[in-house]
Amino acid sequence: GMNGFPPDLDRRALMAPGLSAESRGAIPVPCPCYCRASAKNDEGSAESKDTAPIPRMETEVHVDARHSGNGRTETPSKLGVLTFVKRSTRSLRSSKHEEKRGRAFRTRIRKLTEKLSMARKGQKAIREKLTADVLVARSRIRGIEFRNQDLCRKNRELVSKLDKAQATVQRLQAAMKKQGKSLRNLVHEKDVDTISMRMSQTCCLLE
Repeated sequence: GMNGFPPDLDRRALMAPGLSAESRGAIPVPCPCYCRASAKNDEGSAESKDTAPIPRMETEVHVDARHSGNGRTETPSKLGVLTFVKRSTRSLRSSKHEEKRGRAFRTRIRKLTEKLSMARKGQKAIREKLTADVLVARSRIRGIEFRNQDLCRKNRELVSKLDKAQATVQRLQAAMKKQGKSLRNLVHEKDVDTISMRMSQTCCLLE
């Protein structure tokens, strides 16, 4: 038959807990070994080890009831449902926790992005203000340099005028010394008219 079972054998009979060991021994094993055993039996060979009786499974003996841990007994199907529900609840809880963490991370990222944009705006404003201050300072420096150059030019002019005045004073002092010598000589000679004439010449020179 299909899947290694005889055609006249119900598959559910293999899992029936009420079958005895003798009746189980008559049921062939549903595996490739059955095919080899049936081939040997068809040839008239002796009883083979492949057709040994199926051992009694512990899951079939204790399949009717199982403790769930809280004093009640649950069938395997109910236990499976409870396990599935617990796993689903745990996964749902963890997914909610992850979603909450994701929201928190997104909120933090949004706030940090806003702070970064504000900092960039502030940095741009500070840069613009510094640029304006630098331009004003440069214009002031240019004005100060222009005034300094003007003052330097005026100072040079004053220095040249002072040099000329000092030269004039030196010439006058030399002339006065010369006139004084000549006056002393005139006084020594007792010539009053000559003295008055020399005095008038000296006054003209001073003016």
